[in-house]
Formats: sequence, structure tokens, C-alpha cells
Amino acid sequence: LGDKLGNVLPLDVVHKFAGVLFIVFGILMLFGKL
Repeated sequence: LGDKLGNVLPLDVVHKFAGVLFIVFGILMLFGKL
């Protein structure tokens, strides 16, 4: 799966997407603790 994604999407796009998911997940965790 990782190789297929790497061939289809540029790494910078993958890293940006992962960063956004990480931020959203962090916000959800904060609200979950509240």
C-alpha cells in the first residue's frame, strides 16, 4: 500500500495530508478529554 501511494502521490503531498490528519486527531483527542 505504501509503495502504491508513493508512486501515485508526491511525498510532500503525503506529508501535508499526514500533518493535517495529525492536527485533526490531536484536536479530537483534546475535545475527548474535555
